[in-house]
Amino acid sequence: MGACTDIDSITVVINPSPTADAGPDTSITEGESVQLNGSGGTTYFWTPAEGLSDPYTANPLCTAGDTTIYILTVTNEFGCTDTDTIIVRVDGDCGNIYVPNAFSPNGDTKNDVFGVMNRCLETLDLKVYNQWGNLVFETTDPNGRWDGNVGGTMAESGIYSYWFNGTLRDGTTVNGQGNFVLIR
Repeated sequence: MGACTDIDSITVVINPSPTADAGPDTSITEGESVQLNGSGGTTYFWTPAEGLSDPYTANPLCTAGDTTIYILTVTNEFGCTDTDTIIVRVDGDCGNIYVPNAFSPNGDTKNDVFGVMNRCLETLDLKVYNQWGNLVFETTDPNGRWDGNVGGTMAESGIYSYWFNGTLRDGTTVNGQGNFVLIR
């Protein structure tokens, strides 16, 4: 029996992967559109397709109704894929600052809390004082609300004063002061 040997060679081709680029995160005002700028492949697919003029193109027109994270999947000529994401923030009209002139913290889920209300508040400093000028509530949370309790005890019915200072998402400074009624 003989020992047979042979030599052969093979070529291994490693196809390059694409590099998907969905572009930088962006913001639009409600009702506006923005052109997305995808790159890095030969074919493109955006998800979700809602709000896009054509999810199969590199540069669809986006008219999102709400803030959305879009995922771009690109494929190159070798069938290799890569993904990237972009956040399209939809800013609605900030509208007016709303501060109620009365509230009734009685647990019926209607007017149970007091606070400064606006969906674009970025920062807030709110202070509430009783009729003798004592601070009974304070918050720096833009979504902070007073539930009518002071130190775990229900505050009395009556007239209270408030003062606030804050900023909106666009950098606009807002402030105000006034009175409101706590109804028990």
